[in-house]
Amino acid sequence: MMSRPVVLLLQLSPPRAYAAEAHDNEPLGLGNLAAWYQIHSLSRAYEIRIAPADWNDRAGDAALLARVVAQAPAVVGLSLFCWNLLRSLSLASALRAVLPETLLVAGGPEVTADNDVLLGSGSFDFLVLGEGERPFTALLDALAAGTSWQHFVPDGLVVRAKDGYRSAWKPDRGVALDELPSPHLHGILPIGTTVRIETARGCHRRCAYCFYSRHASQRSTLSLEQLATLFTYARAHGGREVFLADPELTQRQDLDHYLKGLAAANRGSELSLFAELSAEQITPARAALLREAGVKGVEVGLQSTNPEALRAVGRSWREKRFSRGLHALREAGLAVTVDAIVGLPHDGSAEIAATIAYLVGLGFRTETQVFPLALLPGTRLRAEALRHGYRREQFPPYLVVESSWLAPAEVSCVLAECDDKLGGGYDSRQPPRLSPLTGAEESDGWLFERGGAGYLERIVVKAKDLRSRPSRLTADLSSFLTLWVRGLVDEEDLEATGALVR
Repeated sequence: MMSRPVVLLLQLSPPRAYAAEAHDNEPLGLGNLAAWYQIHSLSRAYEIRIAPADWNDRAGDAALLARVVAQAPAVVGLSLFCWNLLRSLSLASALRAVLPETLLVAGGPEVTADNDVLLGSGSFDFLVLGEGERPFTALLDALAAGTSWQHFVPDGLVVRAKDGYRSAWKPDRGVALDELPSPHLHGILPIGTTVRIETARGCHRRCAYCFYSRHASQRSTLSLEQLATLFTYARAHGGREVFLADPELTQRQDLDHYLKGLAAANRGSELSLFAELSAEQITPARAALLREAGVKGVEVGLQSTNPEALRAVGRSWREKRFSRGLHALREAGLAVTVDAIVGLPHDGSAEIAATIAYLVGLGFRTETQVFPLALLPGTRLRAEALRHGYRREQFPPYLVVESSWLAPAEVSCVLAECDDKLGGGYDSRQPPRLSPLTGAEESDGWLFERGGAGYLERIVVKAKDLRSRPSRLTADLSSFLTLWVRGLVDEEDLEATGALVR
């Protein structure tokens, strides 16, 4: 039997300081693409493979490229997020040079009409916009049939032409979740200790810093019957924790009924559930229902207590209901994490300090996490950057470095003050923590520490030995290698260090 051409899909993991920390990178979106293609493709001309987690999480650039090339893929698809965009573009560029006949496709949140970093790279033949199941299957069927793209491009698909990308940039209408085959039940994605289940698509909020609702504005929810089947399957295959992928669980109109059904589906609370929700919709009775359903932890978005800032980004805040909900969740025994953002319009240092003081006053000091504002592609705030005096990083994660309300020096100072008041509760770019070396070996004055699966995780070297290239460096480096240099480093040493990168 003749083998089918291979479509290889990858989702590179978020940066980690240590290989052992590589986790939380379940490629659920890629699994959905593969499951939909298996069921709904007219041709089924391709064999779809999803790269093993070990490739994405641990392999260095050279090792990753070698593994992809060894698959001899006809099509390579990359799922793009702000945390993996640059490395994904680097891989795509290398693949273009090594496999010029292979078609390169990209999807994910970074695929937007205003993402100059992505579009300027010209790395991809096709881009999938928004929910990708139907457009991706249509693309593969069209490729199998030899369809020309000169006169017709379906919704959700962007085609590279000589003068750039050609498309109306209109996302596909999407798929109802109950119609979407489960990649877990179809054996496409393995069940790990932690499982992510998409229980809802679409969001009624229109937050100016978020792109999600602009691609999926209509809510579609997974039925309790489907969810119960997935819970049963997860339990039987070693699942212990389930993250309910829903932008905001409390947007359900039948919330009380749903929470009771959730408890019935998760019989005996055998699975620990985690979700995002609005505290303002939580009463003591609903908090008790969440506990009975096996929900162990929730994330709540406050962002700011400044009404003007909230209006500017399309949010609101009802203080009494918010406070009642937070305390009800805590009293029910749930772990609560509260989010705040530094850099919203109309939020200066005083307003940000007031938000932090409010949460500390409520007794949620250690439960608060603060994020610097990121002007993500496709968002309203990114389009309104000049209006708000924003300057941002050119490359991901596109953090704001100045606004009409925060001078450049104030941004870092405010974040440091948040860290001081919260005891380390903001999402900083701290250097990786030092830990004792284990499983280390000496070679040519270099000290190597190996991580999981035999990959090199960390190198420790004395500055005086920096110019002696190690004899054991191979392609199998951790994707996010930490290089510790002990001693003073001069300009020549820095050049030698740079030679080790990539």
